[in-house]
Amino acid sequence: MTTLACADSSQSTPNRNETQIDLQALSLLNNKFSIAMARHFASRLEKEADELSKQVKRGHLLVTGRVPSNEEENFLMEYAGEHGLQNLCRALFNLSEFTYLD
Repeated sequence: MTTLACADSSQSTPNRNETQIDLQALSLLNNKFSIAMARHFASRLEKEADELSKQVKRGHLLVTGRVPSNEEENFLMEYAGEHGLQNLCRALFNLSEFTYLD
């Protein structure tokens, strides 16, 4: 949790300092829990849609709350085709739109 700069739970902390470092993104991307959840999410998408394009659109919609633009969809389709749906789900979980609440 130190990588994510989490506040010490043994002390009262009204405000938390915001940090963004490369290790945070790598920790989220390679975390065993994230990998397991990406596997489950990919399985769900495969059950909900039979075509990769529909799986990619549905995955993006569920993660970000919006339909991907044409440019995003093309990029995500290329990535999923090359690296597989599970790895695409890992990447979607690491998007700023999914990780941070604005």
